[in-house]
Amino acid sequence: MKKKSVKAAVLAAGSISLLSAVHAADINALFNTPAGRAQMANALLGPAEFSDVIIENLVVEHGLTDSGNVNRQQIGFVQNAGPSIGITQGILLATGSVNDIARPASFFLDRALGTSANTLLSSVMQSTATNDPVVISFDVTPERDRLNLTLVFGSEEYPDYACSQYNDAFGIFIEGGEFTTAKNIAIEPGSGTTITINNINGSTIGEPNPSGSGTCGSALFYRQNLLATPAGTDIALNGFTSPITVAEPVTPGETYRVSLIIADAVDGRYDSAAFFGLLSSTWSFDVDLSLDVEVSGGFIDGTPSFEFGQEAVFELVVENQGPAGSGAVQVEFPFPSDLFNFTEAVGEGSYDAGTGLWTIGFLPANETRTIEIKGIANAPGSRALFTEIISGTGEDPNSRPGNGPRTPVEDDEATINLQVIESPEVCPTGTDITGSGLASSGSGAFLSTMYWLDWGCGTLDEFNPGDWVSKRWEFGNVEIRALLGNITAPLQPYVSGTWAGDAFQIAYSGVNPVGLANLSGTGHSFDIVWEKRVNGVQVPMDLVVVDAESTNAGEQLVMRSNGAPWELIEVSPGADISMAWELAGQQIRVAPAGSGGGSFLAVTSDVSFTSQQLIDPGIQAIGFGVPVQIDFGDLPASYPDSGGHYLRYEATAGGKPSTATPITSISQASWQPQADTPFIGAVRPSPRLGPTNSANADAHVEDEGVLLPARFVPGEQTTISIEVDEATVGSGYLQGWIDWNQDGSFNGIGEHVVINLRDNGAADTNPVNGIITVQVFVPPNAQLGNTFARFRFSSEQDIPFSDQLALDGEIEDYEINIGFEPDGATLRGMVFNDNGTGSGTAHNGLIDGSEVGVAGALVRAFAGVTAPGECNTSAPELARTVTAGDGSWQLKFDIADSGNQACILVQPAGGVFLVSEDAGTGIVDSAVADDGQMSFVVPSAITVWEDINFGVVPKSVLEPDNQGVSEPGSSINYYHRYKAQTSGVVDFSATVEAQSPNTLDWAQTLYQDLSCSQNVSVGAPITNISVVAGDEICLVLRVFVPANAPVGAFHQVQITADNALSGTARVDSAVAFDNTGVQSGRLRLDKLVRNIGPDGVSGTADDVDTVGLLSNQAKPCDVIRYSVFFANDGTMDLDEVVIYDQVPAFTELAQPISCPGTLPSGISACQVATPNGANAQGYEGGLQWQFTGQLGPGETGELSFDVRVKGLLPNTVGASCSAL
Repeated sequence: MKKKSVKAAVLAAGSISLLSAVHAADINALFNTPAGRAQMANALLGPAEFSDVIIENLVVEHGLTDSGNVNRQQIGFVQNAGPSIGITQGILLATGSVNDIARPASFFLDRALGTSANTLLSSVMQSTATNDPVVISFDVTPERDRLNLTLVFGSEEYPDYACSQYNDAFGIFIEGGEFTTAKNIAIEPGSGTTITINNINGSTIGEPNPSGSGTCGSALFYRQNLLATPAGTDIALNGFTSPITVAEPVTPGETYRVSLIIADAVDGRYDSAAFFGLLSSTWSFDVDLSLDVEVSGGFIDGTPSFEFGQEAVFELVVENQGPAGSGAVQVEFPFPSDLFNFTEAVGEGSYDAGTGLWTIGFLPANETRTIEIKGIANAPGSRALFTEIISGTGEDPNSRPGNGPRTPVEDDEATINLQVIESPEVCPTGTDITGSGLASSGSGAFLSTMYWLDWGCGTLDEFNPGDWVSKRWEFGNVEIRALLGNITAPLQPYVSGTWAGDAFQIAYSGVNPVGLANLSGTGHSFDIVWEKRVNGVQVPMDLVVVDAESTNAGEQLVMRSNGAPWELIEVSPGADISMAWELAGQQIRVAPAGSGGGSFLAVTSDVSFTSQQLIDPGIQAIGFGVPVQIDFGDLPASYPDSGGHYLRYEATAGGKPSTATPITSISQASWQPQADTPFIGAVRPSPRLGPTNSANADAHVEDEGVLLPARFVPGEQTTISIEVDEATVGSGYLQGWIDWNQDGSFNGIGEHVVINLRDNGAADTNPVNGIITVQVFVPPNAQLGNTFARFRFSSEQDIPFSDQLALDGEIEDYEINIGFEPDGATLRGMVFNDNGTGSGTAHNGLIDGSEVGVAGALVRAFAGVTAPGECNTSAPELARTVTAGDGSWQLKFDIADSGNQACILVQPAGGVFLVSEDAGTGIVDSAVADDGQMSFVVPSAITVWEDINFGVVPKSVLEPDNQGVSEPGSSINYYHRYKAQTSGVVDFSATVEAQSPNTLDWAQTLYQDLSCSQNVSVGAPITNISVVAGDEICLVLRVFVPANAPVGAFHQVQITADNALSGTARVDSAVAFDNTGVQSGRLRLDKLVRNIGPDGVSGTADDVDTVGLLSNQAKPCDVIRYSVFFANDGTMDLDEVVIYDQVPAFTELAQPISCPGTLPSGISACQVATPNGANAQGYEGGLQWQFTGQLGPGETGELSFDVRVKGLLPNTVGASCSAL
């Protein structure tokens, strides 16, 4: 008789979906009905992007699906499954009720249903597996040569009846094609055995094993649930397998019969269940999954090591380098809860710390997924952590998911050695007050660039075996961290110079206690973990070691680094010691050459760990230092600090004898700035300890790489040239700032004048390598006088002007002057939107109300007139500019122009027109008040005329153009929206422009739509309507098709809006066209417009609109996307549909037009035509889309085209849109 004591039944059965701390899945019963069987088939399939199989003829051969009794329902639909299961959607087969499965682990699964049958399972695998069986079979046709199915098997028999006669089992059998007899493909990947309780378990025997052996089965894919720590998930099964993906070779296009079978063995007690899903087909060797694991923290002799309370970050990256996607990808990363408290997992997919499973799901080809799993060290100890990709569809050529550790190591696995140490003693922070710092005097070669580290630790004056000691040093922006441990004998701080023969103290005086020393007569070893940070950013660590207590007869020093080989950079005069390089240069051994004495400096780079030995008989000491090289700025103190540029030096080409050699005979290394680091100019920057503030930014003689003009003139373009040095042309990024408003920062609008500019990049106008030349526009309102500029050059992008350390490169600061040349007259003014907004008066030439300036207008001066107030554009051009963002402009004349006749001509960008002028303080002749021309005599030198203003208004908008098809004797409505851009009185009219044949009696009526709801407002006026800027009026044109109109008849109506501008004789006209064709159907066209910005790409930062609108506004060089939606609203097919449109005025095609990517089902082909020229960027004229086939009733489609507003590029002097 079976007995269990580990759980009791605590819940009543029923169809449930439990929610608790760990949610397993939503499970609902399925029934043996046509709808139920269809749902079973759909649930088995994987996501559409990688399933590639067809399921047909699904049959439930065995299994209860009693809709009236929840306890007799053996087939379920699984969805929203958590990472503990690993199959987000599928079906569930149970030897009990599926409604019991999604319950807490403590629930007792024991429903003997009393059914039995012989199946393939009992005849092929387990003869006693005949109780409470479930059998589902179906035809499957794979499109590729691998059939994949992911499964999870679990049971209530675990763990008590593992390795017993109660060997519940299940199988996946395939027949047909090359499978002449049924084959079970449910195989455990690691061992190749069938999946049963006795084959996959925790190797724990419950009842006596019939085979008599003491152990059985494999724990590789087994997961304990009931007795798990932490507590199990909301699955009532005591144990279950990890997700296992079977992959069977098949013939593409062949149809096979697949049977899914599960049954209880011996008796019907203690239920088992199996989840199935993600059925797919893939090509052999179509995926290539790999796993990479990185661990944060310090490394003690190569092992990631953490202190109590320190955060550990495990970064896991899975990459699929294969040609096809892989589904059901899952990684097992058993969280090391014996050493760390789990805090969070941040990244893609989901991670369950309890099960240790990172569930990714579908991973497309050539993509990666990343997650960071974090924890806090909370217990001392060490362990090896094995992690592996345990599931994924598709065949991998060089690894197999879930097959455990392999030799050689596969690329889907990793083993990490971890160590947590006791909380260390924390010493006071080292500074120049505690004895650290630059030497105050001495004969050493590196007095100003070598920072020495003191080892004072407050009241703690001795470090003993078992101690861990943490110390940090701070100087300026630099922080050094060290963790001292693995001490084999007492260790103490050492004051160099205690012994009269200490040569270090002679070379570098004023820093102590700089050494770590053994006690007299005691040899020992110790390790140090190192870390360097600058402005809180970890940077490569370079470390210098020194013999701080002269090595004498019988003594030796041994120093090992995990970084680059040691380089000898300095030797004290008369040193009588030898040195030998070992372990590929990473270890040096120092011993007396004769009687001993003297000192040296040796450096290693890219180091994070060193190990030191002090060998008997006397006291010996090793000192440590770090090179300090940072380039700072030299602006006045009122400006923020830059953060600096880290200057890294390197030692090269020194001697490295492998046998003991007198140190004075060894060639010393060259200590130079790293060769491949970028910098400005011809002179490399010099290192400093902090900013060197100076009133004129002239403290650094190395700041010589930027060629600046003597004067920055407001309203003009200025050329700046920068000499740069870099390992590869274009690899560095230049930033530049100018303090235009002289507020002591570079935060003002337009003050970041150079952004991520590279040598020979798009904005570099100088093709010569090593010279970057850039045009900078000086704002007309820049404050006159002296101010400052800053330039930073680095391999990093987006460096700000302050507060960020760059890890390489240089900073150069300059004082500059903003002013005007002391000769020539100056004319200033505005081009503005004179539309009367904000209670202003429209069209009066005065900036009032809330009227704003207009950018991008071209302002030129010519040396001649054809009549008063009329420019001679054939005469020489004296000056030109483009209005700034606020509409301001300024023209500067040479002194030689004074007294000569001249003329100003303003040419606004497309889409606006001139309406007013005002001379301001100037003496001008403006013959016509709205033509943008003024003639004058150039005034004398230094004269400034201001407030010479030109008013413009945008053209009104009437949209859209419409095209429709209707049947004879019917009517069709077209909808329009008019937007006024300024004040006036508007009249609307509708006139017939064309029709064919001419004899037909068409009719049309124009209405106002007061509610803008596409409804006619009968009686509302369509003439003499007063408007102001921003007013919108909606219109409806109703066209009546003659009853005798033949198929193919055509009718075009022009809608005209004439706005008589207030206070002027100007009329602003806007038109739209409605084209109606006659067919035995009814074609409806709707048109929307969207401003996607000058880059011409939707969804980017410069988009003006996020959705299509009936109308909008745009600036020169903006790209407008028109979308035309067409539909057959009639009851008959429409044959050979042709859609006509036109490139709007003031615009040109931004790119060639093309047919829609998706055509309606009845349309077989599409062609485009541009009758007025080549289909290319810059085209202007008509547009046609010709569709072959029939547009059926109710069918719809969409086409689009992009146009660019013509004009000059804003914030440039006459540059066209092609400069983008």
